[in-house]
Amino acid sequence: MTGMTPRLARFFETQSARVDAALDQVLPPAKAHPCTIHEAMRYAVFSGGKRFRPVLAIMSFQACGGKGDRILNAACAIELIHAFSLVHDDLPALDNDEYRRGRLSCHAQYGEAVGILAGDAMLPLAFGLLCGCGTRGTEQGQAAVQVLSKAIGSYGMIGGQIADLEHVALMESPGNRYRVKPPASSSKPLTVKAQEVLKRLNEINAQKTAALIAASAGIGALLAGSGKALTQRLSQYGHSLGMGFQVTDDLLDSDGVVSIVGEAKAREMAERYIGEAKQQIKPLGKKAVLLDELANFVRDRTA
Repeated sequence: MTGMTPRLARFFETQSARVDAALDQVLPPAKAHPCTIHEAMRYAVFSGGKRFRPVLAIMSFQACGGKGDRILNAACAIELIHAFSLVHDDLPALDNDEYRRGRLSCHAQYGEAVGILAGDAMLPLAFGLLCGCGTRGTEQGQAAVQVLSKAIGSYGMIGGQIADLEHVALMESPGNRYRVKPPASSSKPLTVKAQEVLKRLNEINAQKTAALIAASAGIGALLAGSGKALTQRLSQYGHSLGMGFQVTDDLLDSDGVVSIVGEAKAREMAERYIGEAKQQIKPLGKKAVLLDELANFVRDRTA
């Protein structure tokens, strides 16, 4: 990806290829009956995504001393969950997006009913993969299932989607009392209204974006056999990275938190989140070099 160090870019290229090869193996063949659902699942998964979350899981796994391929099933599970979320986000009842990454979204290509079912089918496949990905009997696999289910449930990604729908409805309602403008100067304090909206946006971002990124880093550490303290550190790294990721998205799109606090304050927010992420991985020392470079990339990215 543009803006990465050569070392980080090589890692992403190599590991995303591993993830793609593994996904090709775990997804049902397109010609397997019932063909339509399997074609739609593959269409959604192989849509040109960067594999940010599964590669982060692999990076965390390796930084914490994990070796071998046992992380791959978990990485595939994480990407299947991400793909499921995008397929459902694009549906008419939610974001109503006809295109994703320059081509028809899943429901636009196959129909709304197939889009819903394709997303649904990815969930059991993902959790089935997670169950057997540990090394100590089923203990690690069960723990990974718990981490991921919490990250994507009503207290995580899906809850964040609900909160986002309610937020949009509130902001677009007639006579909206929450409509605010960013301050003219970065030194000017936010109004009470702006603080309230920012708090709500931060809560949405924590659930809708950061929760799955935190789970990705945490599961990598968990499957490497890390203790509770280090696993928590990697999860917190992922949370802060995810929050920074969303703020830089908003900076690129000039919306979200930028529309509330202005560009200067948003850049300060991104810096703070990335600083918090980097602080969490300090105990890993040189083993965390790629995690550190990834944090820099998220902070500085231009696309």
